[in-house]
Amino acid sequence: MLASTAAPGTDWTPIAVAIISSLIGPGLIALLTQRLRRENTAQHAENKAALDRIDGKLDRLDTRLDDHGERLSVVEDRMDIARRPRRRRRVRRG
Repeated sequence: MLASTAAPGTDWTPIAVAIISSLIGPGLIALLTQRLRRENTAQHAENKAALDRIDGKLDRLDTRLDDHGERLSVVEDRMDIARRPRRRRRVRRG
């Protein structure tokens, strides 16, 4: 065994655990952080694709609503013309 300069009965376990955890701990945290970042990036890509599909559908719906609105306006104009009171022609007696 190695000769120790520490006082007899000194427990080196907490010191060893502290040294090992200080060396391994940051590496594990970095690995976990990198993995979470990669998963987060993948999720963002999936969500962006879904939002792009929704955006396309909303654009098509907007165009359709504009077309319907224009057609409705034409029909309403025709109805207004049809509802106008017609002028009566005066019949001249003479």
